[in-house]
Amino acid sequence: MRHPFITIVAAVVIFYSATSSSAQLPPDENDFQVWTETTLVVPVVKRTDENNKTSTKLSVFVNGVVRLGQNRLAFVDERIGAGFNWHVRTGLTYSSSYLYRAAEPVRGRRDFEHVIRFDLSAEKKWKNFSLKDRNRVEYRIRSSKEDSARYRNKLTAKFPVRREGKEIFSPFVATEPFIEFSDGSFSSNEFSAGISKKFFNGLSADLFYINKYNRTVTPKYINGIGLSLTVTLE
Repeated sequence: MRHPFITIVAAVVIFYSATSSSAQLPPDENDFQVWTETTLVVPVVKRTDENNKTSTKLSVFVNGVVRLGQNRLAFVDERIGAGFNWHVRTGLTYSSSYLYRAAEPVRGRRDFEHVIRFDLSAEKKWKNFSLKDRNRVEYRIRSSKEDSARYRNKLTAKFPVRREGKEIFSPFVATEPFIEFSDGSFSSNEFSAGISKKFFNGLSADLFYINKYNRTVTPKYINGIGLSLTVTLE
């Protein structure tokens, strides 16, 4: 029997794709992109609870991002960054990071940014469902525009699929609005749906569909696919 989550996600993806591409838009307004991200995590401090279970308290990471687009798989966004994760307690994580971004979202327009991020994430897990709320504040030092600060709130719901009590993969849906601090305005939203898979200790991946709406910049509508890899050195 088809998993009900698959039917829901398929319907949402079709709706987003149809509404984004049905209108006749100028080339720079609508783009198909491929997003890739690789993150290397190194645990620094570990702790052991009363049940003698070991977990990571503090870790550092480096990551790289490459995005292809302009409806021709050209390089449109390249990023490299580093930071740390502090697991305050079960279900609560604080993270701080820096990244450098070089981009050409449309032909002839180049953007360069230094970005400082502060994240606080809360997660609650149940047997067949989990919910994660990531609150991010980021300050962008931009070469071609005024510096800006914004708030991003990413809400992710996961639905683990198990066989004989072992998780095989987890379908997920997520949405993330962007709010500008300068005037409190809504500037963007990212919707994604996909599958998370942990292959073994130290390697996990997310394969997803992405739909992004930009209110004030081009491209205005982005549809695409993405792959995110996380490698943890245990």
